[in-house]
Amino acid sequence: MVCCKSSAGAVTQFIPTITATFGYSTFISLVLTAPPYIFTILCSLFFSFTSDKYEERGYHIAGAIMFSCCGYIMAAASPASLIATRYLACFIALGGLYGTYNAQLAWVSTSIPAPKAKRAAGYAIVNSIGNASQIWAPYLFDPKTAPRYIVSEVHPTPVKPVKPVIASPPYLTHSLLSR
Repeated sequence: MVCCKSSAGAVTQFIPTITATFGYSTFISLVLTAPPYIFTILCSLFFSFTSDKYEERGYHIAGAIMFSCCGYIMAAASPASLIATRYLACFIALGGLYGTYNAQLAWVSTSIPAPKAKRAAGYAIVNSIGNASQIWAPYLFDPKTAPRYIVSEVHPTPVKPVKPVIASPPYLTHSLLSR
């Protein structure tokens, strides 16, 4: 699941590149990168708080994934002239993308029993495998495809629904065993 998130998360490294295609000055383009991240913080806090409150992670992860998919589809489908739509797509894609990250790591923590060294090794393995996707992700933002970056916006869309499929068996097993 983390690998799917990290693969789609390459967009975070290129938000300044995307906002630069809006036609504003360099300063304004860089200022425009902050609001999507502020929204992402709020989404992350919301998903983390509610998943802990309801002691449920699977539906929160799946819901945020679909939210993020809507953002990527909006970005890929909107023409370059619709700047507001493309900017809104950044909010939605990042909010759904990183809203689930804390829930995923909490799931790793509750899935790996004690001792603490075993849990720490599990975190390290999950993060190292998950972030391996950052090796190929920068190649998706080819300057030749500017300003829409179709390949980079379409790439995460089929990858994102894989997460609920991956999350379903452990979720169902865990919910059946905890009854």
